[in-house]
This record gives sequence, structure tokens and C-alpha cells, in this order.
Amino acid sequence: MDNPELGLISKFEYDQLDICGIKVYFCKDRSNITISIEDAKTVLSIIPEKHRQEIPRIYFVNYFCENHEVKGRHLAGLNYIVIYPHAADKLKQVLFHETGHVLWDRLLTPEQRIKFYYCMLAEAPITADQNDVLARHVFILENFANSYWFVLDNIFDSKKYPKIHEFILSIF
Repeated sequence: MDNPELGLISKFEYDQLDICGIKVYFCKDRSNITISIEDAKTVLSIIPEKHRQEIPRIYFVNYFCENHEVKGRHLAGLNYIVIYPHAADKLKQVLFHETGHVLWDRLLTPEQRIKFYYCMLAEAPITADQNDVLARHVFILENFANSYWFVLDNIFDSKKYPKIHEFILSIF
């Protein structure tokens, strides 16, 4: 799999840790990293164990994404999570959101993905162009990841989106 992010990751050396049953790699050069190992442990311990088991690796890298607004990334196919140095102020949000992407890829069945899509259709307007299949797919993926984060962080509006809320709870 040719992934430019893997090329960047491989340019650095990492300390490999086991945090809450997940292989976590902290860049040895921590000159830009403000996230502590304790911070990572605290947030990862909130994620249910069965969901943590789906995450093969998390990298805390010492380089920044070209888009400085991006604080984390899910590497599709590998299901690795990459956390950028400036994610400290939103670590919980970023880890929960990126875990949502991993769960979409590794935990949800095709039937569950379709069910989530129909929950979205029923309760949230899909703003992506109806003729742009990729944009609609990304819209659904991002909304699933955000819904997972909101439920895990107890900020989900279950009154406004009861079907989506019920669906997310069903995977716990």
C-alpha cells in the first residue's frame, strides 16, 4: 500500500508502548509534541475495551500535517491513527473521532453501515452533492466518526437525533 503518510512516519524513531492494550508509538524526538503519555492513557482508557482492540496502532508524530487545522488522521486500510503534535488541546476529540473511523472500517458490517446511512437520511440533511458518490461517502464517514465522538464524550443531542444515537449505542 503506497501511503505518503507512512513515508513520513518512517523518517522518525519511536518508543513503542502498550497503552490500554493498544500499540502506541511516541516519536523519540518530542520537540514538537506537547501530549504526555499520561494524557494518552487517560483518554484511551475512556474508549471501550472492545473498541480499543480494533485499533492496531497509534502514532504520536513530531511533524505537522500540511493542513494545520488537521490534528489527527486515520490511515484507511491499515487503520492506524496518527496524532499530530498540536492536538493536545483537543486530544479527546481527535482520538474519539479517529477511533470512529477505525470502527467503521473494522467493526461495522456492511449491513450496519447501510443502517447508519438510513439513520442519517432520516435525521440529518446530507449536504454532499447527490451526484458525487465520493463526497456523499466521505460525508457519511465523517458523520459516523463525529457521532461516535459525541456519544463517547456525552455531548450527543439524543433528542434531535434519536435514531443515530440509538445506532451508535448499539455498537457498544
